[in-house]
Amino acid sequence: PLTLILNDRVKAFAYPAIAFLGFGMFLAMFISPEHEYLFNYMEDAKFIHVTEAACHLVMALYGFYLLLSDKVTLSLKNLLKATVFMFSSVAFGILLNVFFHTDNFGMDMYGGYSIYFLDIFGSFTATLIAYLLGIFAVLCLGFLTGVFLDMLTKKTIKGNTH
Repeated sequence: PLTLILNDRVKAFAYPAIAFLGFGMFLAMFISPEHEYLFNYMEDAKFIHVTEAACHLVMALYGFYLLLSDKVTLSLKNLLKATVFMFSSVAFGILLNVFFHTDNFGMDMYGGYSIYFLDIFGSFTATLIAYLLGIFAVLCLGFLTGVFLDMLTKKTIKGNTH
């Protein structure tokens, strides 16, 4: 809903990010609640898990809509815009963590270096690089999903040589 009130310049960066995160959001709809079930031994779905899965689904569907309706075109320029938007969001989150001494998304500069509850690296720098590479990989998978959706929905005209 925030996209409705965004400045057009910001939308130009936000829409490709939303579109290319669609596939990742679809996967996260299944993975995020399962983390709780598998690692915290929860047997019942809690309201927070249901709403989180619903938010991931809505985000995925909106991303697919942006691609299928051609509101976001499949171009390297848009992939770059999505990357800039997401990396800027991470930088803003880190800045907030520094000011408020928090560790949102595991981006704590003072210990507890985790990416979505997984402690892989022992330093902030290595964790941040892995996090940024992961975001870029998800954006690239979303871009490829867009290519696949484009191939599925493209109408073929007989005799067309293009």
